[in-house]
Amino acid sequence: MGRQSQGEPESRRDTGMRAIVWIHIFLILALVGYSTYSLFKGDFEQALLTYPVLILYYVVFARHKMKTSSSEESQDHTVRY
Repeated sequence: MGRQSQGEPESRRDTGMRAIVWIHIFLILALVGYSTYSLFKGDFEQALLTYPVLILYYVVFARHKMKTSSSEESQDHTVRY
């Protein structure tokens, strides 16, 4: 009972990543939903207020993903033609 299997930390990390992914999805949907609601109300200033936040969000996480994928590609030593 006191011993942990080797796969357990991996599954905990996966569970943590799933929670983070769901938080990201909820945040994006909330911002887009608020923007859509504001557009239907006719409040264009409030509707357009969320787009800079979404763009910054995209830039931060897209840059993080590009850094992660480029480091993985740099370790790949296969020859591609």
